[in-house]
Amino acid sequence: MMNYIYNTKIYRIDIDTVHADLSKMGLKEYSKKDILNITNRINSLYLREKSEILYLILFLYKKLLDKESDYIEGKKVNFKFEFLKKKSRINIYLDNKYISLFMPFSILEKDEEFIIQSRMDSNLVIEANTLNILLKYFEKNIFMNYTSYHLLDQVEKLEEIYAEFLKEDITILPFEDISKLCSELLYFDSSYLRFDIDLENSLRLDVSDQIIKERIYAHPPYHFDSDYRDAPSYKIGVDKCLNILDFSSLFQLKDMDKSFMIHNNYTPKHLIGEVQKYKDSLDFSNKMVLDKYKHN
Repeated sequence: MMNYIYNTKIYRIDIDTVHADLSKMGLKEYSKKDILNITNRINSLYLREKSEILYLILFLYKKLLDKESDYIEGKKVNFKFEFLKKKSRINIYLDNKYISLFMPFSILEKDEEFIIQSRMDSNLVIEANTLNILLKYFEKNIFMNYTSYHLLDQVEKLEEIYAEFLKEDITILPFEDISKLCSELLYFDSSYLRFDIDLENSLRLDVSDQIIKERIYAHPPYHFDSDYRDAPSYKIGVDKCLNILDFSSLFQLKDMDKSFMIHNNYTPKHLIGEVQKYKDSLDFSNKMVLDKYKHN
């Protein structure tokens, strides 16, 4: 396992520039506020599109190759992440959720250096400049939605980004290899799994300002989400808050407990107490807070 701490934003764009580019393309449905909200959502790692997941994965590969640490002593940690090479997974840990994703490119170690390599072509080594090209493509794809285009149009957009990098005095792979790697990223399933610590959405109050117990079991405060998209996702409730070690053990790492039990028709009463503690921490003299949790 390779562990890292990161405490700055992963997705940093100029909102005015993005808004201007979208307007030129006739995509006027995005206001500057919409762009800011999407940027904040991605930086909170609430991912809703595959291009957002691929951007994050490429970003983490880039951090692996970087020599300088992004950790700033004394600053709040945004998230921690680790590469589980033997399981081909990347695990990401935040205060309120843990995420696990498939690692589409392989990682090798040679002479204390990391090498990122294509799974489909073992002769294809992926260096920082290649990652930068792919990052730029999927960064633009988040708003431009290139992957909804016809295949030839997608290639054209990738060629435009590639041409910009050719203007720089750097060594980069031939475009054919860049295109192959982009297809490889889109080919593999993300194998997304997220564990949420979500007391906020488990709390709803009735007309007497009492906790609605049924809500806790409909939206368990501790649960797994099976998909990054809203429509096909479903929640698997857990009767306790898992820690990082608990989550890692799901992937059957060496020397870790491999057992896990799921109950049907199980309504653990102690979860009501957990939500009550969360309720007690809130200021209900603030009308905005009270309105947020009132059941409609």
